[in-house]
Amino acid sequence: DILAGYFMGTMDFDNLRVIAGVRVERTAFDATGNSVDINEDGDIAAISQRTVSNDYTSVLPGLHLRYDADNDWVFRGAYTHTIGRPSFGDVSPRTRINREDEEVEMGNPMLDPYESRNLDFSAERYIGEGGIFSAGLFYKDISGYIVTTNTRNHPEWPDFDVSMPVNGDDASVLGIELNFQQRFDSGLLLGVSATWLDTEFSLDGETFSLPRSSEQLLSAHIGYENDVISTRLAAVYRGEYLDEVGENRDFDLWVASNTQLDFTLDYRVADAWSLYFEASNLLDEPLELYQGNPSNTLQNELYGRTYVAGVKLRF
Repeated sequence: DILAGYFMGTMDFDNLRVIAGVRVERTAFDATGNSVDINEDGDIAAISQRTVSNDYTSVLPGLHLRYDADNDWVFRGAYTHTIGRPSFGDVSPRTRINREDEEVEMGNPMLDPYESRNLDFSAERYIGEGGIFSAGLFYKDISGYIVTTNTRNHPEWPDFDVSMPVNGDDASVLGIELNFQQRFDSGLLLGVSATWLDTEFSLDGETFSLPRSSEQLLSAHIGYENDVISTRLAAVYRGEYLDEVGENRDFDLWVASNTQLDFTLDYRVADAWSLYFEASNLLDEPLELYQGNPSNTLQNELYGRTYVAGVKLRF
């Protein structure tokens, strides 16, 4: 249950707009989870339930500035205080004990939301009626970031591999974003964007890259659009990223870099209906996870290419 309220004020000073406010949120929840004990023969030995509750209050101020220059430039700046709540699966008081493999998977109902204090600056240049160029710089100071850990030193389960989500210490993100989008009079569409991140995360005195954050995210598309046809070829590259923190560096779980190429086509036959075609993962890229370093492949999933064709009706 979330009870929230906010105050906000908007002020204009010629070309400058200022929006300031604060939001207060009270979060309370009850959770029931199952503890499943699997014996050494692989059979379920026992199932029991556990019910817990937790609550917290968050105060979230924000300040936003927008300046409209007279030459098609827009400048923005913002300070915000935000939270990220744990997922339902993370806070569930669940436990799965596999005595055959000496593994334990646990939820953590005592997780706190992680808090982030954010600074954002951007400049946007509008190009005619169909184009934009933008550049942004942002910084995030995060406390209590939630990450899944694996350890063999859990006090309740010695000599077991225990996996559970925990609140880390401090984390920070410094990022740069560039974006260009243009639609030409001929119907040609072009777009490129890029994000670079420099991240740092602390847990039990050790420093890591921020989990689930790639240092590079690149995308580009080319397409064509008119009153009858709309088509686009898009590519997205995501660099490798840390997925789970292990007992030591050799057991950290990483997701390998990935490039995905997709194609879409929409052809309007009449005002009431159109044909469409979609092709995904044209490069047949796998989902690859490795442990410690890229030579230690832990998981390699092949999904192949996906094709979808159909009819859209408009009423």
